[in-house]
Amino acid sequence: MENKDIKVLIIKAPGTNCDEETARSFLDFGSKVDKINIKKLVSNKIDLASYQILVFPGGFSFGDDISAGKVLANEIIYKIKDSLYDFVNSKKLILGICNGFQVLVKTGLLPGIDGIFDKVQYTSLINNDSGKFECSWGYLKKNDKNKSPFLKYLPKVISIPWAHGEGKFITNPEILKKIEDLNLVAFSYSDEFGNISDKYPICPNGATNAIAGITNKLGNVLGLMPHPERAFKKYQTKNWTLSKSKNKDFNYLDYADGYFIFKGAIEYIKENF
Repeated sequence: MENKDIKVLIIKAPGTNCDEETARSFLDFGSKVDKINIKKLVSNKIDLASYQILVFPGGFSFGDDISAGKVLANEIIYKIKDSLYDFVNSKKLILGICNGFQVLVKTGLLPGIDGIFDKVQYTSLINNDSGKFECSWGYLKKNDKNKSPFLKYLPKVISIPWAHGEGKFITNPEILKKIEDLNLVAFSYSDEFGNISDKYPICPNGATNAIAGITNKLGNVLGLMPHPERAFKKYQTKNWTLSKSKNKDFNYLDYADGYFIFKGAIEYIKENF
């Protein structure tokens, strides 16, 4: 499949606000991107099966009423669960960023221990330990044992921003052990050298075992709290103007670390569909 034939569907809902940046990231690869309101999907006005990549972007869907991502998750569970089951089972890709990650855990698509959908919600993302909205740059360490296509082209440590009020990943000890034994952890908060820490400010929210993102067992569903679409090009990165002044070879149009998550998705679809 050529890049121009790859179709990406980005789901919008009242309160989502990162759909444009996410769309531009996929458009950079020459793929076709549609941004549609969840109402069109649940009313069967959109054929989900015609897409290869489904994305739940960041923001505050439905104002994060009840809890972050819960209303959008309910829309999915009660109205399009079968279609989503087929989508995942066909080994197509789903990406949930920040609020999208919150949606995926509340649908039971992540961690997906019981199958495509978990029988109950095993994990959640709750209020940051700091008690405030955290918006800054930091680092993530990739789990080399997780073979998700999203991670294939990433360096071991990436620089990336986050912006969330409910980003603390929690679960019970039994499920945590399964997640780690199955290598479903995708990213952990770390310092620039890859030393993992659940202490503030390296970990902005107090997440259990510093977990910043996980996949399902198939590796084709990824959820993460930080924003790769905000670290796609060098000009989006922290202190890029200072870097440019110190490095004559610096090109602000070069790609930053978030680019490689999108590259992994595109290359996987090209090779498998």
